[in-house]
Amino acid sequence: MTRGASSCHTATHRENWWHEHLLFRLKNGIAIPHPGEELEFEMFWKPQNRDAWKYELSRRLSALVISMQQTKIITELKPPSSEDLALLGRAKAYEHLDSRELKLLHLILLFGRWPRPVATSGDAAQRFGYYTNAIPPEHFDLLASNAAIAKHVLSWIRKEKELAGIPNTVKKGAKGGASRNADQVHQDVRWDHLDYLDNMESMPSKAKGARTILRRRLYKYAMQDAKRLVAAVAWMKRDREYPLLPADYPRIVNKFRP
Repeated sequence: MTRGASSCHTATHRENWWHEHLLFRLKNGIAIPHPGEELEFEMFWKPQNRDAWKYELSRRLSALVISMQQTKIITELKPPSSEDLALLGRAKAYEHLDSRELKLLHLILLFGRWPRPVATSGDAAQRFGYYTNAIPPEHFDLLASNAAIAKHVLSWIRKEKELAGIPNTVKKGAKGGASRNADQVHQDVRWDHLDYLDNMESMPSKAKGARTILRRRLYKYAMQDAKRLVAAVAWMKRDREYPLLPADYPRIVNKFRP
């Protein structure tokens, strides 16, 4: 949806469509509503902001992988096959997806993660991105406070995140207490990072360390949903001539459910 467009997904010639969106503008790379569009932004754009960003990031994954290989940035996460990278690279811009393709994409990315925080099998943990090792067999005192039990479990989760190289989303506040940002996922989506991927060599050479850190982070984000996004794009191409009906939802969701 670009400013002046009559349809939510009218095709434009701009690849970086997020700079001319009808509902939001960018502030420090983060989407915020245009004045007077706050309600529409909250209702219509914010729920899809992260998925739209992830989708556009995946379209740039091939260029990111090549850049990391050329600059010898080492990562333990194996990239998708060259065929899958090419498939993602040829995908249409998010702004150009029709209503059926959008519905399919969000089914796979949103409902397909259910239950997102927990995988009940090792196989699911391997197929669906970052998950911890199985929780160790421990016994808790039922008379202990919930806070004490939660503190112990969260300590283990933090160690697992450190091993996986994932930053903790719960940060220490000024008084040493846990500070939670309910809008954290939205704030993590930086659209200017996609602009950077389109112009990776524009950053000054003196910022080499910052470029390496950013590429690593974006690669990890991309790999979290790479398999699902490859599947989504493949399904868009394969089933384009068939309407997506509510009766199809369970089949799609179950295919990607842990």
